[in-house]
Amino acid sequence: MGASDEAASSVRPARAAGALESEGLEGLIAAVLAGGRSARFGSDKSRARFEGETLLERVRAVLSAVVDRVVTIGGAASEVAEPEPGAGPLQAVIAALREARARGAGGALVVACDLPLLDVATVRQLAAPLAAGVVGRVPRVDGRLQVLAAHWSVGVLEALEQAWDAGERSLTRLCATLALDVRDDWDARALSDVDTPEALARLVERGPTAEVTVWRWPVGEAASPGFAILAKASSDRVAREEPLEIVVDGAPLAVLLRTPAGVDDDLSLAAGFLLAEGVIDRMADLDGLGPCLDPAAEHRENRVLVTLAPGVRVPDAARRSFATGASCGLCGKTTLASIVQRLPERAAATAPRLADVQAMGAAVRAVQAGFAATGAVHAAALFEGATLMSMAEDVGRHNAVDKVFGRALRRGELPLRGKVLWVSGRVSFELVQKALVAGVDGLVAVGAPTSLAIELAERGGLHLAGFVRDGRANVYAGALDGGRG
Repeated sequence: MGASDEAASSVRPARAAGALESEGLEGLIAAVLAGGRSARFGSDKSRARFEGETLLERVRAVLSAVVDRVVTIGGAASEVAEPEPGAGPLQAVIAALREARARGAGGALVVACDLPLLDVATVRQLAAPLAAGVVGRVPRVDGRLQVLAAHWSVGVLEALEQAWDAGERSLTRLCATLALDVRDDWDARALSDVDTPEALARLVERGPTAEVTVWRWPVGEAASPGFAILAKASSDRVAREEPLEIVVDGAPLAVLLRTPAGVDDDLSLAAGFLLAEGVIDRMADLDGLGPCLDPAAEHRENRVLVTLAPGVRVPDAARRSFATGASCGLCGKTTLASIVQRLPERAAATAPRLADVQAMGAAVRAVQAGFAATGAVHAAALFEGATLMSMAEDVGRHNAVDKVFGRALRRGELPLRGKVLWVSGRVSFELVQKALVAGVDGLVAVGAPTSLAIELAERGGLHLAGFVRDGRANVYAGALDGGRG
């Protein structure tokens, strides 16, 4: 979820064009298994919350983006009668298929509610038409059949009912007797179920967003023209930013800053980076690509291990400190330990005045000749109070900031006490690091900061404000004089 004031508490996927219709035998329904209280979870999983909504709400929303009719089976919200409530997955699938038959549908997607990372792409993969003679599609993840994230044909209902009447209660065991489409090419992250509150908490911690405290302006009635006092803080979500170390044949090659979104995404990022840098030309150039599985390794969740095929080596050009691009200013760092550099000593930073901060955007726009002509460059500017001291433009955000600070360095003006850096885009870790090294008191951005940027700003005593535009300002670290009470 975005950090803007209008952001809702949850984001529901919009129905995509071409969503499957549930009318007729070619259609599908979807059934979410709510289940009720779980012994291992200690409470009703369906009511557990993840990123602002319950697990039941979340899974239903994803299914609704693909399938027209979604029902809940089990628990307090159950809409469909089960043969024997609480008796396990087999009777839940039977209940779902009976509902599909009653609605004239050809099958049912039956999905447990404890899949918080389920996504539309995976549901579409499940919902694809079954081949002739096949009665179901069941993913196999890490060698285990995921029977509660499966596509079942109404044609298998009679066989399931007969097995139930004969005393069979194991859906997994029954799968061995059925003509199923069993595949291994699934996104394991999207099909990761949670059995305990701790497992759910780990997903929250490693997800693509992080919850932070933000002070918003304006709130309530203005205390004086152009000012409002923030009476309380509110929560918001920002993009999570963490380093990913790529280790090739046992040696660190590069560290990329990325949004963590699971092992599969990390492996794809590493493979794409190696391809772009000329290390590999095809997947056959790799003998191994996987996460670090050593439980004793530090930062193992942020490390990818690569083994090159015989005869393939890292080109000398790729052994350099990778050149800074327009989006990442730390790609040249080759160890995780080098990310957080020793920060220079600095006096306590003075909070920028809210009125000054609100005037900065207009002052920069008035002199942004490059942006006015092209719309394709970023800007960075140095302010003392409301006075624009220096401004630079560049296609790269980091380049624009380096130009401003480099100019001050050449003039012998560092450290820049009492000054504020304004940037035209978002704020990532590297920009906060640059601001702290240059010694400015504050960093003001038109866009949002990342989780790592906020963490470093708090650690370094930097006043950090984002979404400073259209009369608004969100304070993520430190304060604004006149804008936080």
